[in-house]
Amino acid sequence: MMIFYRRLVIMLSLVVCLVSFCSTSVNAAEIKLESLSAGLVTPGQYKGKQPVLFFFWTTWCPYCREEIKKLNQMNAELKKEGIIAFAVDIGEPSHKISSFFKGYVLKMLVLLDQDGAFSRQENVSGVPTYIMLNKNGREIFRDNIFPADFRTLIAK
Repeated sequence: MMIFYRRLVIMLSLVVCLVSFCSTSVNAAEIKLESLSAGLVTPGQYKGKQPVLFFFWTTWCPYCREEIKKLNQMNAELKKEGIIAFAVDIGEPSHKISSFFKGYVLKMLVLLDQDGAFSRQENVSGVPTYIMLNKNGREIFRDNIFPADFRTLIAK
């Protein structure tokens, strides 16, 4: 009977450790992500200032490859509307992403979420995923395709 309780205590301890490890809460204002070209970026710094569009992607995703090209082309239009766009690569090393963009004229910031903490915080369950926040930091759009009505969304 004593062995049973020891095993039970050990198993419960492991479960508690795993739950606490997997569900660490991260404040968006505190997250700092390395960018491909501009050093560290804190996505939460734009709250209260301007709308933000996050595009979560990977280089191996064929749909992401098409979407990133479209988003890169639209970046000037997004800026004109006051929207800052970030392409957030999930879990890939910077050399792979740099190689992917070789020969590109990159018009937006690419953020590296190498440990996936930011993606987990934002509940991203697949790629591609677009998440748009209004200037107050409230989510106003989430989908796998770019919102055609993005101008009306930012008015919310």
